[in-house]
Parts: sequence; structure tokens; C-alpha cells
Amino acid sequence: MIFAKQLSMKNFYYRIGGLFAGLFLAVQPQAKAQLSGTEAFLQGDHVEVGIATNGAFGSGTNAPAGYHPRGAGSLLGFIADPDKDGWTVGTPDYFGDYFLPGSPQEGWDIQYNGVWAKAWRGSGATSFTGGLTGSCTAYSVVGDRISATWEGTSGPLKIRAVTTLRKDKVYFITKVTVKNTSSSTVNRVYYERTVDPDNEVTVGGGYVTINKFEYQLPNKSQKTLVSATGQTFGAYLGLGTKDCRAKPYIVIAGLEPTDSLSQIFNANSKQINNTILDIDTPDTAYINDVGIGVVFNLGNLAPGDSTNLSYAYVLSKDDLDSAFADISPVWEYEGTLYESGDTVKLCRAKGSPTIRQDLNIAYGSGYSWTWSARPGLSNLTGTDNEIDLGMNTVTYVAKPNEAFGCVDSMVITIQPFQIPDPPAVVSPVTYCRFGSAAPLSASGLPGATMLYYTSATGGTPVTSLIPSTNIAGTYTFYASQLNGICESGRTPITIIVNPIPAIDSFTSSDPTYCGAKDGWIRFKVDHPGTTYTVYYDFNGKGQPAVTATSDGDGYILLSGLVRGSYTAIYVVNSFGCVSTTYFGPIDLLGPTGPSPVISNNGPLCAGDTLKLFTAVRAETDYLWTGPDGFTSTEAQPQLVVTSASGGIYYLVTTYKFCQSDPAMTTVVVAPSPGDPKLKDQNLCEGSLLNVEVLAEPFTDYIWNGGFDGFTANTASFKRQNVTKDNAGRYILTARTETGCLRSDTMYVTVDERVTLSVSADTAFCYGDTISLIATTNTTNIFWSPSTGMNDSTSRTPRISPAGSTKYTVTAKSDHAACPDTSGQVSVTVIPTPQVTGYDTLVRMNIPYTLLPTYGQDVVKYRWEPADSLSCANCPNPVFNSSKDMTYIIYASNTQGCTGHDTMIVRVFCDGANITMPNAFTPNNDGTNDIFYVRGTGFTVKSFAIYNRLGQEVFRKENFNANDPKFGWDGTFNGQAISDASGFVYMLEAVCLHSNNEPILIKGTVLMIK
Repeated sequence: MIFAKQLSMKNFYYRIGGLFAGLFLAVQPQAKAQLSGTEAFLQGDHVEVGIATNGAFGSGTNAPAGYHPRGAGSLLGFIADPDKDGWTVGTPDYFGDYFLPGSPQEGWDIQYNGVWAKAWRGSGATSFTGGLTGSCTAYSVVGDRISATWEGTSGPLKIRAVTTLRKDKVYFITKVTVKNTSSSTVNRVYYERTVDPDNEVTVGGGYVTINKFEYQLPNKSQKTLVSATGQTFGAYLGLGTKDCRAKPYIVIAGLEPTDSLSQIFNANSKQINNTILDIDTPDTAYINDVGIGVVFNLGNLAPGDSTNLSYAYVLSKDDLDSAFADISPVWEYEGTLYESGDTVKLCRAKGSPTIRQDLNIAYGSGYSWTWSARPGLSNLTGTDNEIDLGMNTVTYVAKPNEAFGCVDSMVITIQPFQIPDPPAVVSPVTYCRFGSAAPLSASGLPGATMLYYTSATGGTPVTSLIPSTNIAGTYTFYASQLNGICESGRTPITIIVNPIPAIDSFTSSDPTYCGAKDGWIRFKVDHPGTTYTVYYDFNGKGQPAVTATSDGDGYILLSGLVRGSYTAIYVVNSFGCVSTTYFGPIDLLGPTGPSPVISNNGPLCAGDTLKLFTAVRAETDYLWTGPDGFTSTEAQPQLVVTSASGGIYYLVTTYKFCQSDPAMTTVVVAPSPGDPKLKDQNLCEGSLLNVEVLAEPFTDYIWNGGFDGFTANTASFKRQNVTKDNAGRYILTARTETGCLRSDTMYVTVDERVTLSVSADTAFCYGDTISLIATTNTTNIFWSPSTGMNDSTSRTPRISPAGSTKYTVTAKSDHAACPDTSGQVSVTVIPTPQVTGYDTLVRMNIPYTLLPTYGQDVVKYRWEPADSLSCANCPNPVFNSSKDMTYIIYASNTQGCTGHDTMIVRVFCDGANITMPNAFTPNNDGTNDIFYVRGTGFTVKSFAIYNRLGQEVFRKENFNANDPKFGWDGTFNGQAISDASGFVYMLEAVCLHSNNEPILIKGTVLMIK
């Protein structure tokens, strides 16, 4: 039993006998491999390959159904779907055939002792040369690997090539073993694989490919790779290996190499004859329709020696790393291959002796290996070795000679595990036929998995097994335990399925006298002389179980039975198996005793209590029956009767198993008045109390009720406009002519009706706030709309709407019987009178009429303050002031609503405020004798007068206007000027309430004498 961890695939594989191999294969997706004569065909999800009889790729016969060939006819070389999207998806849907179009060329050859043997696939045929023979001999599908084997010989060499493709990959690999079967050394052995790539020809591309050396030794990645890429779609084909004995080439012209293998491998130049062996830079390509290939130098093979090599055809660059990993050297342990780094877990029985086993390096004969010393290791060099397998875990390491430099050290761990003991089981386990069975049970090591089988050896296990009980018999199952990877031996589990007892052929005999216990029941069972437990019901009640043994004919006798009904008879055998049930009934009859004396308390009215009478006697059972399904086991039962209860009642008594004849008594039940089905009523004040009861014939009705003592002698009645006094309990009494009474009660409640009064319609000025008033006897009211209202649930809300509004107030009733009540108030909002004051600029101390605008409804005016105005209650007062003023203008309409606005009056002064005469007469007559400054709203900074010669004859400074003492009297230096003529004056004044900016005035004045 072996466990291996394939690190390169991040996966685990188990080999635990045939069990897990079978399970493993069963769960894998379908893949295909097959032989057709001496040819083989392989099919994965994304690659299909045909292998000819000579081991070259490219079948000589048509591919089987289900493949996708594109060679001549239906021949198959190899094809691929690099996009992994299916054979019918994409443009193109897939590539290939990769070499069969045109003049096909693909194959391999081997050279030794100067002999060159070829196995090439040429145009339309496959062939052997140089004494080479062989054919495809086998195929396999294991996990995701699909393989075919070719075997043949060439002279002393036996050659075996295994081609494998991975189900979900886009490459395939070939691993070749060459063995010298002769008694002489075979010298100078070379191997070659070659192909003429035509990747895109079948999908519309050309024959010319872009050919490159992607890897040549030596290199850090330890790879050899030559590739060909299509020019139209970029279809890729790579031929590569990780063998240090390999050398790639590109044919200069033609489809196949013409130079020998030894010439190609041993050449030291970049090119020989018709073969390119090196290109200056890795990115440089040789573009032509030519062949490519790889040559291996296998050296000399001593007698009996063998060597391995491996290579890959890679049809998608994305899978290069995976392909190179698959063709690296691997471990071969006891015929099974493992990756470096794997742990092989083995199952060994307790106390097993140490044994010798093979541990080799497969596909590593191209390297020189040195093994790290380990106990029991037979060799320290080479690829083939033997180890001692005991119970200890050992890790083995083999290192390649550094001269090769293109493969890492190989590591493998062999880890034995002890096989556990068989598990403990519960056995035997018995069941009755058709019984419910439990899963088989076994116990072993903690954490171990229990496995169950139907045979002592072989078979497929399950982890849970429930045995069938459909057929009686003894069955053997087996249990083992799986502890990790190791499975124990099997422990048997015996299951016994017992038959179900059968009963039939019932006969019986009645008791011989009243109360006798000599009746019997006899029936047949399935086995004579067998003890059973018998169960049955007597008069509908279960009885204690009886143990009985069947006689020689298989009959069971139940004796000592009394008069009565026997049902539900069944038996249970010693295994606990239950027979079917015989329900009968089997009624044992016989003589009866005298009838008892019975009576009743009738006649009755429906609804009364019936009392049935008879003598009460110890050790006596009573069974009363009567109309309407009545039954009772009491001696003197009672029940409330209905009209269906009238009729004959029977009583049968049983005293010490003696059953009496039935006694009977007749019960008379007179019908009571029908149910009036009164219902409580909830009314509102002022509504109608309407009570309707269907009157029955020959029945009188009397009503009493209400707080006001209401009475009536009819079945139905009405009361108009009810008040709270009409509320209360109402009782109806009905009496039939036979005196049967029936009473019923209803309750009437009368709720107070909602009252509501609201404020009268009103009007008020816009912007004012008023209160609305609602008077009601309820607590829950609301106003609508609530616009402009402070509280829509208040009885006295404050309102200030923007416009006229009709408000509705609803008083909600506190009682379901009374409706809500509503009222309305119309509120008219009187618009505010319009007044617009315009800010105005006027001359200081100059009268000016103020002109605001008013709405047409304005009838009353008021100006505040009244200062500097001609009137305070007129629309257009005259303003006259030396200072700025701000006024508020109030405008009212006939409804008393008032609006207002502000008007600002600003004053200014300029030359127009100054008045200067143009002549004066200084003759001392008291009239116009002085020439002086006149005007308002300013002060004089300077005032000067000049004669016509420009001589200043008069000057005054810093004085107020309108004062003659600051004027000119027509003199100069105290002397009157005799020459009356014109003079020039210069005036500099400053306006009051200004920023002291001067006003300059120049003019002339005429002095007249």
C-alpha cells in the first residue's frame, strides 16, 4: 500500500490495494486511449495524437470515431486546442494537423556503431530502415494520464518508448529506454526526434514557420528547446528536453536532416552542411518551411546496460513549465514512478521482517549520480539501487555529477506505517423480517474510518451499511478500519433476520351459562411446539398478555373466556417478532340474565338535565345506550337534553360476567323556545333601538329592561330617539304552550352625541393674529387646514394666515356609536394698505413738497416725526430744513388696517443758496445803502471787492450771511469812492452740515450814486 505526493501537480495519489485504485479510477473524467492494429491513438481534452507502427507520430490508418483528424483522409498526427475552449469554439477552432499537410515529415532515428536506423513518417507511408522493427503494444489511462507504449529492436538494442499526454494539458511527452541486449559493448549511441512543422496549414495559414532556439545548453534553466511558430495565428510547437545530452537543430533547407546524428551533435560550428546548430542571439529566428529536431548523445552501452531519455512536444507556451517538469528524472520505487520530494507511505503488518526492495532513478541514466549513505543502501552511485524496508522512515538523496549541471538533486522519503488490528464489532445482531435495521457498527483506533464489506475478500467498501431485513435468514458482513492509509483485516458481523409469526384458522366456543368462564378461542400459528406471547382486546380494552405454546398441529388455545367481544389478536415469538393482527371481532355469546329495572325524570324541556335511574349493585358493570349516540358506563348517568335526546334508552348490566337482557325506558323531551340570538347594542343618543326576534308559533314573549323600566309582550320592538335612560339590561323570556321556558339577555349602551359650536366668520388685517374658538363636549378635535395656525388640535388656536381661509374644525366622537361633528369658520384677511416713500435730496432751507405714492384704499395719513413738515396728517407735506430727516409714513384704509414705509430726506447746499444783489446805492437814504452777502445754509469764509484796476477795496472773513455789518458801504480806507462804476466781488462760502468743501462765487456789482 503506497501513498505518494506529486508535488509538481499539487495533488495526492493513493494506492491502497485494489480498493483505492478502483475508487480513484472511478472518479476520473473520461479520457481515451486505444490500439488499432499495430498503431495507437491518444485523446485528451485539448490534444489528440496518432502513433504509427514504427513509433513515429502520424497514423497510417484512419483515426477512430470521436477524434478530430485533419490529415489526409482521416489520418491523425497530432492536433491541439491551445485555448482550451472546445474543439468547435473559436477562430480557428483548433490547430493541426501539425505536420501531415503537404509532404509530411516526423519521426525518430537511432545511430550506433556507425549504423543509422530510421523510423520516419513520410508522405503517405511509415517505414523502418537499418534493421529497425517494432509496433505499438499497449495503452493505459491512469488518473489524468493517457499513455501508449511502442516497443522494438534495432540490432543489439531493445527500444521502448512510452508517449503520455495529460488530460487537461496542451503537450505530450515521450520517455524512451534503450537497452543493450548483446554481450558486447555498443558504442557511439545517438537518438534523434525530428519534425517538419506545418502548424497552420489546415486552418488557412502557410507552410513557412518562425523557427527559433529558445534554450541551448548550458543555461541556468537547464533546458533545451527549439520551436516553430505560425505566421498567421501564432500557433506554437516546441520540441524540448531537460536531458544534458541533448542538442537542438534547424534544417537549413528541406524537411529532414541530411547530416548524421554524430555529425550534428559533435559539430563545433554554428552551422554544418544543411543544419543550423546555433543563432547569434536567442531572439533571432530562421523563417522558412524547414524541419527542426533534437539529437541525444547516449554514449556507449555496456552489455545489459540501459539508458533513458525523455522529451516533450509542447503545443502551448503556457504549458512549457509543466511539460519540462514532466520530463525531468523521477524516482521508480517497486515499479511505480514518483516525483522528487515525494513521500511514499507504506502499510506493513505488525512484526513484519525487513525486506529488500528496488529504488531506482528513472530517465536519469544520462547523468552520473551519487547517493547519500543510508543504512541498507546497496549502491552509492548510479541509477539503480536496493534498500532495506523495515518500520523506520528513511529519506534518500541522490545528487547528479556537477559536470552535467542541468538537473537538481533527487529526494524521496519511504515512510512505513503499521497495519491496524481488525476492529471490534457487535455480533450477532438479530432483527425481525421487515424490521427497521440500524447501520452496522464497529469500533477501532481513535480517528480511524470504519469500512464495511459484503464479502470476506475483495469487493468495494462503504463507510455505512444498513442490512436488509426483507428476507429471513442469516447473513455475514465484514468490517475493517482504515487508519490514515492502512487498512486492517476484516472482522465478520452476523446478521440474523427472523421470520414474522403467522396466525389464521380462528374457531371459538361460547360460555355454557350466564357468567360462565368456559368459552374458548383457537387459532393456528406458523410453528408447532413453540411458545408465543398472545395479546388481545376484550370489549374494546387491552388485556394482560398470555403465554401460550402451540400444540403438535401448530394451534394455540385461549380458554376460560367469558361472554363478550374479542378483537385485535396477535402473537409475539421468542425473537420479539410480531405477527399481523387479527381484528375479528370474535363474539362469544351465551345465556343472559334478567333485565334491570330503570326509569327517568321526564318529561323534560330541551336544555333540562335528564336523570336515568336504576339500582346500584356492587361488582356490576353498566352500559347505557340511547338516542343521538348516547352511551354511558355509569349506574345513574345524567345529561343535558336537546330535542334529539327524546326516545328509548337501554341498559345492559353485567354481574360477575353474567350479562342481563336489555331494559328500556322512554324519555319525552318537549322543544324549548329557539335561541333568539340577542346581541348587545351600542347606540348614539337620538338613534333607533331596533330589536328583531323571529317569533315562533305557540310561544309567548315578555321583555323587561332599561333604566326606565321598559316592558313589551312582542318578540320584536323598536324605541325611537333613545336617551341614556333607555340604556341598560334587556331580558327576553319565551314560554311555549308546553311550559318550556327560555331566557336571553342583551345590554344596550347609549353614548352621548358630539356637540360643537364655532366662532363666527371674521375679518382682520394682514399680519395680525386672532384666536378661533370651538366649543365641544369631546376631547379630540382638529382643524384643517393647519396653515398659519399655531396648534391644529387646540380649541382656541391662534391664526395668522397669509390670505383669506375657510377653516374646518372636526370634533371626534369618543364613542364608536356616535359620528364625528364638524363646523366651519371663514376668515377674511384684509390686505395691508400700500405706501411707498422715496428717498429724496433737496436744497437746504428751500421748501420742497414730499411726494410718496399711496394705494387706492388709503384714506388716512400720518408722518412721524412732524419736524420740518408743513403738516403731519396730509399726504404731501412741504419740507424745509437745514438738516437730514427720516420719516415714517403711516397709511390706513377704512377697515383700520395700516401700512407704513420709510422716507429719507437729505439736504444739500450750492451756489443757489447764495443771493447777491447786482447793484447798490450808498447814499445814506436808508435803502440799499450796503452791499452784503445774503442766503441760507452756509457761512462766509471770505468776501472781497475789487475795483476795475484790480485793487482790493473791501474784505471780510468768517461771518454769517444776511448781516449788513459785514457788507460794503462803498468806501475805501474810510473815504467815499466818488467814481461810481462797476466792481468785482469774490465770495468763498462753506455749506452747513457739509465736509467744509468751499463754494467759490465771482460776480460784479454796480455802485450807483
